Amino acid sequence: MAKSIVFIDTEVGNSDNKIHDIGAIRSDRNIFHSASIREFCAFIADCEYICGHNVIHHDLKYLQSA
Repeated sequence: MAKSIVFIDTEVGNSDNKIHDIGAIRSDRNIFHSASIREFCAFIADCEYICGHNVIHHDLKYLQSA
């Protein structure tokens, strides 16, 4: 069986350092766009892997602090 994966990207404001949007797409092709951390966590809950450009040095920094 194929592993479930989600690709993510966050949009963070330069002046306020807050998440303005989280975009994600899962391997089942479902798409997510929202600034809600709670909704994002529900969207990725069943995924085995999280990938994206600059996830470790950018996205996780803001997601963890939220």
